[in-house]
Amino acid sequence: MKARVYDLEVMLKAVMEKEAKTGQQTSILYIMDLDGLTFDTKLFTLVRGALASISNFMSEHYVELIHSFVLVNAPTFISAIWISEILFGFDSIYLWLYQFCAEIFLKIRKIAQPLLPERTRNKVKIFGANWKNEILDLAVPESLPAYWNQPGEPAIFHANVLRSVKLPINEYYKGGMLDERAKTLAVAASKTGFVERIGNEGQKLKWTFETDGHFAYGIYFSKDPGEFDTNKMECVYPRFNKVPGPTYVPLRDEIVLPKTGTYKFWFSNEHAYFHTLKIRHFINVE
Repeated sequence: MKARVYDLEVMLKAVMEKEAKTGQQTSILYIMDLDGLTFDTKLFTLVRGALASISNFMSEHYVELIHSFVLVNAPTFISAIWISEILFGFDSIYLWLYQFCAEIFLKIRKIAQPLLPERTRNKVKIFGANWKNEILDLAVPESLPAYWNQPGEPAIFHANVLRSVKLPINEYYKGGMLDERAKTLAVAASKTGFVERIGNEGQKLKWTFETDGHFAYGIYFSKDPGEFDTNKMECVYPRFNKVPGPTYVPLRDEIVLPKTGTYKFWFSNEHAYFHTLKIRHFINVE
């Protein structure tokens, strides 16, 4: 998530500079090359977790930045998953896969909102076998990666873009979870909770935390230590309204405090009906 926020801010800066120079509205064409993607049940965790969280964050904060999301080299099963999402939300993948409990499932979907926000969903385009021609309707060849060109075929694409490199399994995170020294905040179902720290301007606020379920969080500044209405506080760190859990890797970050006063970590478990969310954390001012 942190990497994507950085990317989005870089793109936003480039768009604003382009608009200032040309006087015309500018937006981003976001292309995802799915070459080599194979069917795996782990895709469900990715789609319903990290990707859903990122798309939700983008729809809330960067919706006008993105012109279209384009998926190229898309396997057939991606189209099937996407059709299910459009009709019912990503949970309907299980209906498509297993074809049982359909009547109960459809009743549930009638009262549940689709996982991907509609204004984001409407921007998505999936290109199949003819994607190399279709993509040229949206972008000029000078902006598209040259590695798409194939030996023996005309060199259509000209951008010097490097392929991503697969991360070796031996470099996966192995740090484990937080130890017994971590403090715990329990947030009841449908409720929110706070962790407070007092700091001076210029100090660093550092945190590491993990959760045992889905959550939302943000960091706020308040001159009044007794204030708990986030609408009356100043947001000092991006608020994430949908983060999948449980966390497999603790979330770590830090900020330089812009003012002297009380800083409140806001954690939400408002989406839950029964589960009490537990946040184990190290949060310090240095």
